Amino acid sequence: MSDSLDDVWLEKIGKPGRFSLVQKRRIYRIILVCAAGLSYLLDTILLLLFSYAGTIDFHVPVIYGLAGLVHVIVSSVLHWSGFSDRFANPHMPFEQLMVGLVVQLVGVAIAPQLAAFFMALIFVVFGFCTLRMALRGALVGWLICCLSIALVMNHFGQSSIGITTPSQLEITLVWIAFSTILLRSIGLGYYGSILREKINERTRSLESAVYEAEHLATHDLLTGVLNRRVIVPALDEQIALCKRKDIPACVVMIDLDRFKLVNDKYGHLIGDDVLRMIAMRISGMIRDIDKFARYGGEEFLLLLPATTIDLGLIMMERVREDIASAPWNEIAEGIHMTISCGITEVKPSDSNLEVIARADLALYEAKHKGRNRVCCLVN
Repeated sequence: MSDSLDDVWLEKIGKPGRFSLVQKRRIYRIILVCAAGLSYLLDTILLLLFSYAGTIDFHVPVIYGLAGLVHVIVSSVLHWSGFSDRFANPHMPFEQLMVGLVVQLVGVAIAPQLAAFFMALIFVVFGFCTLRMALRGALVGWLICCLSIALVMNHFGQSSIGITTPSQLEITLVWIAFSTILLRSIGLGYYGSILREKINERTRSLESAVYEAEHLATHDLLTGVLNRRVIVPALDEQIALCKRKDIPACVVMIDLDRFKLVNDKYGHLIGDDVLRMIAMRISGMIRDIDKFARYGGEEFLLLLPATTIDLGLIMMERVREDIASAPWNEIAEGIHMTISCGITEVKPSDSNLEVIARADLALYEAKHKGRNRVCCLVN
């Protein structure tokens, strides 16, 4: 499992900027190791209770607990030092599986009367590790586990499988039962993992489709800026805000100068490139609170909230100069584009049609005075 799938949890680790992304990933892996450590702790407590009951000697929980503690400490050091980053999977699931398996086999060796307890814990070990392991690695681990259990059961068979004076056939049958149950558990786990991934893929696909549909409904397909159906309701909201709180706002109508000549001389594909470049440059100069939309053809509408007419004129002069000085030759040799702008201030008594009409009249004045200029109409 890649680090990118872990990253959804990383925002929970530390304050923004407190740790780097690499450090957060390492901390996350240490947290998972500590979760395994809690499992070791619970098992050690249970073994202490068995010791208190007289089932096993006291040294068994001590050895088991120390083995678990060493496992957690060494794994944490390997993660924090960055050593684990050298592995194809930084979680080192196969290595963790082997260590966990060895700990349980040691438990069987030193307390064969609780062999069923330690063999059951192997399912927990596989449950932890296969969450981060490819199926091939899990099957290799299963094979190693089965061979190890076979050796242990044959060595401690008389006292470890719960059958009085078991025969070799009975020992073999218990081993087969354990091996096949473990294999089925692994298979079911991976089947659930595949189902979750399929559901996640379908969810991501649906989310992407919904986002795309919403984007197409609210944005101009050619330029990527907002479209007319979004900017007009936004203007209505701004007029209402102006009425309630007397907050100033400006509306700007922007038109490309002599755009028809570009289409006639260079073709519509070049014209589309010009429109995209205009939209990109203006979008890069306005504020986050501003609303910028393609109103129709080569006309754009810009809504400037919390902006007086004087400030709006300064902003639009800066935009106009940027467009006039843009590297238009990158699109086609000989092209030089400018814009004309008509700006007006929103009044509390306005309707959206009235504001847009005033901005349009101001734009007409800018065209009439020679283009490549910003004109203002207040009343």
